[in-house]
Amino acid sequence: MTLSNMPSSEDVNSSLSTLLTSFENVLNRHAPPKTLSKRQEHIKSKPWLTKGLLRSIRTKNKLYTNLHKKSAQEKVAYYMQQIASSNNNSSLMWKTIKNILNKGHKKTSTSTGSSK
Repeated sequence: MTLSNMPSSEDVNSSLSTLLTSFENVLNRHAPPKTLSKRQEHIKSKPWLTKGLLRSIRTKNKLYTNLHKKSAQEKVAYYMQQIASSNNNSSLMWKTIKNILNKGHKKTSTSTGSSK
């Protein structure tokens, strides 16, 4: 819509409203509003989370993930070595397997019964 196509009206408020509506339509067509993902909305809702803090959080999360991956790998390597070294001793092998499955550990429970 051009200015020459604008309906002429004696009412200034009506003309301004029509102009603003037309401008908003053109703006939305050529530069649509950006929609934020849930994560971006969550971050925007916390203005104290600066770029530096977010970078530190990402670094911490990567280190945590790497630690758990390495820990799991080390655990597997340890138990593989334990099983390999006990291949002639079935008792020791089963002890290692029970240890892996946490079956050799007795769970302690707290009693809730009253004593007199």
